[in-house]
Amino acid sequence: MTERNFYSFYVGVQQDFITDSDGSAILGGFARAAWAPDENIAGCTKYADCGINWFGPIPGRSGDVFALGYSVIETGRGARETDGLKRWDNMIEVTYRLQLTGAIALQPSFQAYFNTVDQNGRTRAAYVTGARLEVNF
Repeated sequence: MTERNFYSFYVGVQQDFITDSDGSAILGGFARAAWAPDENIAGCTKYADCGINWFGPIPGRSGDVFALGYSVIETGRGARETDGLKRWDNMIEVTYRLQLTGAIALQPSFQAYFNTVDQNGRTRAAYVTGARLEVNF
C-alpha cells in the first residue's frame, strides 16, 4: 500500500541565557517539537526535546560546546503494531563538541534510551555511544 499526502509540523527555539561582555553565548538552551497527525503511517507521531549548551566550558577553548539534552517520542500506531514497539520512549544525551581547528570538529556523544523493547519483548534500557567528525571546506 502506498500512502500519499503525508505531512507534519515542526517548531524549534534556541535562546542564549548568559552572554559575555562581547555578546558571545556562554549558556544557551533549546526546545523543539514535532507532530505528524496520521499515526497509522507516521513512524513517530509526536516528538519533543529540550536541552542546554555550555559554550567554551574549558578556559582557552572558546569553540568547544558541552551539551545535555532530553527527548521524548511517541511511536506511530502502525509502527507499534508492526514492530511491537512501546508507545513512548525517552532519551538523555550528553555530548561534547571539540573544535580542533577552524574547519574541523569532533563530537563524541553518549545516549541512554529508557523504554526500548528487546527481541524478547522485554522493556530494557539501551546505551549508545558515537562520534561525529565535521569538516568544513
